[in-house]
Amino acid sequence: MTDEARTNTVPLKKVVLYKHGMGYFERRGLVEGKASIEILCGAAEIDDMLKSLMVLTADGARVQAITYDSAKTLEDRMAEFGFDVRDAKGLIGIISQMKGLPVTILSSSTSVKGRVVGLDYSDQIAASGSHVIREPFLILLSDATFRRLPLASITTITVDDPSFSVELNQQLELLFQNAKKKDKKALTVTLPETKGEVVVAYSIPSPIWKTSYRLVLANERLLMQGMAIVDNVQDEDWQNVEMVLISAAPISFIQPLYEPVQPVRKRVAAQGYQSAGPVVAERAQRMEPMAAASGSVGGWTGSAGQPPQEQGWGGGPPAPGQAASLRRRFSEESDIDARLDAVFREDAAAPSVEAGSSGELFEYRITEPVTVPRNTSALIPIVQEAVEGERLSLFNSVKNRQHPYCTVRLKNTSGLTLESGPVTIVEDGAYAGEALLDVLKPGDTRFLPYALDQDCHVIVRNEYEDQPIWRVRLFGQTVYRDYRSRSSTIYRIENLADKDKVVFVEHPVNPQAKVIGEAQPSETTESYHRFVVNLAPRQLQELSVIQEQELSTAIWIAEPENLDTHSLNWLIEQNMLDKEMLGFVKEILKKQSEIHKMVEMGQSIRARIQQATTDQQRARENLKSLGASNERYRLAIDDAEDKIIEANSELVKVSEQYAALRREFMEFTQQKLEAEVFS
Repeated sequence: MTDEARTNTVPLKKVVLYKHGMGYFERRGLVEGKASIEILCGAAEIDDMLKSLMVLTADGARVQAITYDSAKTLEDRMAEFGFDVRDAKGLIGIISQMKGLPVTILSSSTSVKGRVVGLDYSDQIAASGSHVIREPFLILLSDATFRRLPLASITTITVDDPSFSVELNQQLELLFQNAKKKDKKALTVTLPETKGEVVVAYSIPSPIWKTSYRLVLANERLLMQGMAIVDNVQDEDWQNVEMVLISAAPISFIQPLYEPVQPVRKRVAAQGYQSAGPVVAERAQRMEPMAAASGSVGGWTGSAGQPPQEQGWGGGPPAPGQAASLRRRFSEESDIDARLDAVFREDAAAPSVEAGSSGELFEYRITEPVTVPRNTSALIPIVQEAVEGERLSLFNSVKNRQHPYCTVRLKNTSGLTLESGPVTIVEDGAYAGEALLDVLKPGDTRFLPYALDQDCHVIVRNEYEDQPIWRVRLFGQTVYRDYRSRSSTIYRIENLADKDKVVFVEHPVNPQAKVIGEAQPSETTESYHRFVVNLAPRQLQELSVIQEQELSTAIWIAEPENLDTHSLNWLIEQNMLDKEMLGFVKEILKKQSEIHKMVEMGQSIRARIQQATTDQQRARENLKSLGASNERYRLAIDDAEDKIIEANSELVKVSEQYAALRREFMEFTQQKLEAEVFS
């Protein structure tokens, strides 16, 4: 055995596909002695390959090295050489780039050593004389002598410079590998002396696997068939591989590990004269276990996690023992029944799939080897189970204003997690419609609307009414008047068929309102309440959904100058149960009236001051124009001054009283009261 590592090919044995665009690939093979394993991957896969590549050997041998191609492009790597063999068009093109190179020329007649000078051409007339032949000559400098050798007579050219020979071989190898790999990158795993099985595993981007279903309804039985759609977009066949389909979405990201990263280094000061700053560690937060929640969940009161007791309007939803009488009566026999009998038998052959869960993961493990050639896709059966369900009608006025939908209320009794995907409904041996299925966990239930139910007609009418104010509250210098707003939606549902119908009516959820009255939802989703209506043949019924919410109007009493006295007087006229609230409102109005009087008095005094000031100014102007001997205007000036002094004194007293009343008002309004009002 030589010391040189042999290149091995490790075949693909396992493919695991996820629903978030990643795939796990596992290769296994026997290796003996020193070996290197080469793996090719695309440019978009190399970062994930470097992040996830794992190599395991049977004897625990340590991997010597894992090398991979440079991130440089072919053009960049070829530019590193002194010449480019790609520009050479045959031997003449190569010789034109060999100027100055020492060579040994062997021709038909002689052997010559020298340096290549270049090429020369000689034109000669052909023997027939019909055209000119251009013959190339190699110009060689040998022992200070230029020699001109016909290129056609040269049999070999030996390069006497080893470095040029190595460089030429490197270029040719680079071009060969580029053509061989088709722009792919090669990772080479080098192993020491080992013997046994080697496992190479990695995760790279891969198309998500998809699902499609067929739901067969026949003779009151439901059969769910599921197909997984997988796509092999790689340049390698998946030949007899173990395939696993994972129903989960692990966290995945791309980090650039392939491209060389040149970090920007920080420039620091010289050591010794500057001390390091303090480092403050963050506080660890103590985590308390959360107590189990209980109370109202989704409009139902009870322990958390417990489903509400179903109750319907006009009769509850069908009980398990009565479901057959409420489902659509399928034909006694159809063409598909005989074929379904074999499927529904307990010993019937099921798809070669093992299903299981681990934490948040649910996997379909295909028990038989799978082959998917490169650039092809395949449908793989993963589900064939009899499931529980019933045919109902589902009405939603947002989606259709007149007719409900024909719906299968499917309960996942398969024990499997059913992935999201389209569902084709086959009823009585014929195509009936299509639906979309969300992820369905074991034991969970979904409605699958697949067609319009034109045997049922619905008219929707909406009514709105604001109820009288029923409560008055004081909080934060604001008086709130609480009232209830009531909305009624009447669904007039008519069964036009000669058979019983069960109609589920979806009514939008208002988070601020509660459903009151006789009609109560049998179940509630994130966006809708669902009400059950049982209809006899040709029967017409009305479903009235009443919702009520509490609203308020506010009266701000923080500023007595801008007080809404009209609204407060209206409150006094109401029959409030709490006399304290009534006394509060009356006192507010009384204090506001006193403050208002102070404001009016202040305004009156300011007007008197303004008038006296005007009269005094007029008297001074007259005195100035008539001279100092006019006693009348002197007396007028003094009288006006006395009035101004007296008015200013009154204004100070009124302002003090106003400030005191306002402080008293502000303190009085900062209370918290509540009173109900007679309806």
